Amino acid sequence: MRGNLTGLFLTYLSIFNLLNLLVGLTRYVMVSFNYPDIRLYSETLCILHHNIVLFLHLGVNWTILAVAVCKMAYVIVPNTLKNLPQSFVHVVVITMCMYGFASISITNDVLIDYDEFTSFGLEKCEVDQMTVLAYAQMTLTFALPEVLLFAVNITTIRIYYKIWTNATPREQKMVRGQG
Repeated sequence: MRGNLTGLFLTYLSIFNLLNLLVGLTRYVMVSFNYPDIRLYSETLCILHHNIVLFLHLGVNWTILAVAVCKMAYVIVPNTLKNLPQSFVHVVVITMCMYGFASISITNDVLIDYDEFTSFGLEKCEVDQMTVLAYAQMTLTFALPEVLLFAVNITTIRIYYKIWTNATPREQKMVRGQG
């Protein structure tokens, strides 16, 4: 994987996905043991779970966008990315993580209701009503990377098409594997 920035981004993507599955599975097991009663959650665990899941989704979405940008850069200038050190990827991922922490810190809209009839504690642990800050958080987490991913993929396809139409018939045969 030396010199392959896309491969390194895909490694980070798999790490984000595995952590997301682990967190989701942990919550599923906890809820299964207490189903349908989640009142044994503590307030801290409720907020922590919400923020971790949101952070991991943000990491997955922005890493997929980084992979698409790398693919587009390979098409536009194939030799440029080979000269970049792998620390570039680490800096990008750390920057994405800081961006994620900042966007999650914008608002903490986890609705926590306490049960007044028992001593268990929590009655609800879910997302509160949507506020302007919650919409901004969702836009930064989901909508913005998806719109950028769509634009990058369309640009890559157009560049591929332009390269293909300017290629000679001999070059086209070589690409098809017939030459």
